[in-house]
Amino acid sequence: TISFTVKIRKRSMSYSIIIGIDPGISGAVAIFEGITSPKVLLFDTPTWTESKVKKKKKSYIKHYDKAAMADLLRPYAGKDVVVCMEKVGAMTGQGVTSMFSFGRGVGLWEGVIAGLGFDYEEVSPSVWKKEYGDRLIQKRIPKPDEAKLTRAELAKMDEKKREAAKDIKREYEAEKRRGKQSAKDTARELAMELYPEVKDDLSKKRDSDRAEALLIAERKRRELDA
Repeated sequence: TISFTVKIRKRSMSYSIIIGIDPGISGAVAIFEGITSPKVLLFDTPTWTESKVKKKKKSYIKHYDKAAMADLLRPYAGKDVVVCMEKVGAMTGQGVTSMFSFGRGVGLWEGVIAGLGFDYEEVSPSVWKKEYGDRLIQKRIPKPDEAKLTRAELAKMDEKKREAAKDIKREYEAEKRRGKQSAKDTARELAMELYPEVKDDLSKKRDSDRAEALLIAERKRRELDA
C-alpha cells in the first residue's frame, strides 16, 4: 500500500496586497495596495480581439491575453499577496461556448497566480455578496409553467396558445435580465460609495465587473482588518 500526504502551503495572514478577480472574459481585476486605507486600482481583464470573415460577414472574437494577464500581476511578486477570485459554476441557460470560455479564464488566472507564488482563495457569489446585506441579492423570479415548455410541447399547441406561451416566456427572460442589470448597477453604486476616489473608473454600466472585483477584494480587506 502506498500512502502520501499533500502539504498545503499557508503563509501568515499579514498580507499587504489584496487582489479581487472577476474571471470572465469581460471581467475585471481590483488591486488593493494596503489594508486599512488601501490604494485601489481597477483594470479590465486583459484581452485581444480577433476578426474573422465567414460568408462575407465579419465578426470579432475576444480572447484572454495570457501575457498581459501575467504582466498585470507580476509587479506584486515577492510581496505578501492574497488573491480572491469569484467561483461560479455553470448556470441555467448558459451556452457551452460561454461556459468553456469562463472555465478557460479561471484556469489561466490560476496559472498566473500559482506562477507568481500568491496565496489564493475562491469565493462564491453568495458568500461575498452576503457581506453587503441584501443590496446585491438578485430577487428570485418564479419561473412560469409556460417558460418550462419544450419546443415539442409548444409545437403541439394551437397557434394562439403557442404565441401566448412564447410571450410569457419572453417577458420572464426580460424580467430576469432587468433584475441582473439592477444588481450590477447596485454593485457599482456601492463600490463608489465605499471608494469615491475611483468613481470615474465605475461611471459606466459596463464597469459593473470592475465594481464586483472591488467588492470581492473589499470583503477580504474587512476580514483582515477586523
